[in-house]
Amino acid sequence: MDLHYLGFRDNAFRLILCCDVLEHVHNDRQCMRELWRVLQPGGLALLHVPYAPDSPVTIEFESPRPDLNMHTRYYGTDYFARLAEMGFQVLHEGKDVGAVIKPCEEKVVEKTADLQA
Repeated sequence: MDLHYLGFRDNAFRLILCCDVLEHVHNDRQCMRELWRVLQPGGLALLHVPYAPDSPVTIEFESPRPDLNMHTRYYGTDYFARLAEMGFQVLHEGKDVGAVIKPCEEKVVEKTADLQA
């Protein structure tokens, strides 16, 4: 399944778990739009990504980095703005950046309303 173009109807899910995926995809904003599209209004999404709380911007790599588990990006604090651009509201920020092999940021977001096209 390609996260860029999910084969589900609009508003199909009340809960979405996307764990350690967005840092691997070609176009994370397109994937966030797809997650938004299939999430029901009032639904919840748990989006788990590598996160550097001391970095104000996401670091984008030209190609997947073998030394970083094939990541194409490493998220900074602008991750919240990326989610907000799609219409998500961040309800909880969990900080778990201790282990080098799995530095993560856990985001629980809620779909507040459908965006107008």
